[in-house]
Amino acid sequence: MAAPAELDPAAVVAASRRPGEPWFVLEQPARDAAAIAALGCVLELEDRGVGRFDRLATRWRALAGAAVCGPADGPRGSGLIATGGFAFADEGGTDAGVGGLRAARRCSSRSSRSRGAATTCA
Repeated sequence: MAAPAELDPAAVVAASRRPGEPWFVLEQPARDAAAIAALGCVLELEDRGVGRFDRLATRWRALAGAAVCGPADGPRGSGLIATGGFAFADEGGTDAGVGGLRAARRCSSRSSRSRGAATTCA
């Protein structure tokens, strides 16, 4: 759904999150002011060990392929997205400096906003 052009996806998500709630923001000002901001997690995919990238990609493709959602007619990042991260170590980060970084995690957010050159979507 289109949103006012002045809507800042990062600001909306940062102001709307609950304590302890996962959130994600990526802004690329040099790429037509592109931004993606996501809030919450309705589905979490997690894996570890060798092959975790391929296993998570396969699971995500199956879920996304079966999802019922409207067309992604906004800027890149509109529609169904998953956010997350991956550790370099197959079993995740256990060093005290990274505080238990998971080996691989993807999260489908409960709400996301995106912004492109001329369009903002909520």
